[in-house]
Amino acid sequence: MDAPTLQKLITEKIQLLSSFKTNIRRWFHGEYDNESKSEIRSQINRSVQQVRKVILETGCLKLITIAPPPAIGGLIIHNLDPFNNVLENYYGRSKIPAVEDMIDSAIGVLESHDYLDHLLKSVEEPEEITEQQKLKALKRVLQLCRRFHLVTKQLQSRYSSRPTLMVQDEYDVQDLFGSLLRLDFDDIRKEEWTPSYAGKSARVDFLLKRENIIIEIKKTRASLTAKEIGYQLLIDIGRYKVHPGYNTLICFVYDPEGLIGNPAELEDDLSGLHDRISVHVVITPSGS
Repeated sequence: MDAPTLQKLITEKIQLLSSFKTNIRRWFHGEYDNESKSEIRSQINRSVQQVRKVILETGCLKLITIAPPPAIGGLIIHNLDPFNNVLENYYGRSKIPAVEDMIDSAIGVLESHDYLDHLLKSVEEPEEITEQQKLKALKRVLQLCRRFHLVTKQLQSRYSSRPTLMVQDEYDVQDLFGSLLRLDFDDIRKEEWTPSYAGKSARVDFLLKRENIIIEIKKTRASLTAKEIGYQLLIDIGRYKVHPGYNTLICFVYDPEGLIGNPAELEDDLSGLHDRISVHVVITPSGS
């Protein structure tokens, strides 16, 4: 697919977002009569999932928090997807202004030269691999996680005490793990941002594009308790659930000092299917 064709697709996406924004603004401000009300609502409902998909593709989706007025009280709704029942109000508050902001941000991304370059690179990628190949890749990454500590120990046993890589913090773990991944995988990415979750966005540690695998890496330290590790992993899982194009998340926790008292419990509690994403938590060396 050439640049003019891709530019045409981008223009169509911008038109889709602009039209949707016009309709939700009309709905929000009550700019309709009885005859046009049902048609506007229908147009919004028919296109909302297409619009959400574009917002996801551009990395502009943000989950929101809605709280009731203090005088009324009630349940605070956290991490709400504003595109779910976009026309419905919560505690008298509309989600439409938040959606408008996301649309404006997405249009800005689509209009940038970087986005066209990104699409040009993506169409040059090889064909998708089979489910069996994806399963093999998953098993290989999990094996790297479980044997990682053996690699770090071997690096310390160098001839004549020659200099080596000292794995002292999370960046060291990322550097070494990334090198190990290159033994088996060609397309390893680190540059993408996740959709906003709990008010924050973050860079993904590693993306295996063809295998649809996200890898999140952590290293324990004295100031990072097992409880805090668990909380961070829950935040990561919530964030990656809405990341487009990936259905497997591997959370690798390197715990060389054995600071997590019951690693098997933490692995069991957080591993499994979370909505659409399959989560695998591996704690090494003391994990299963």
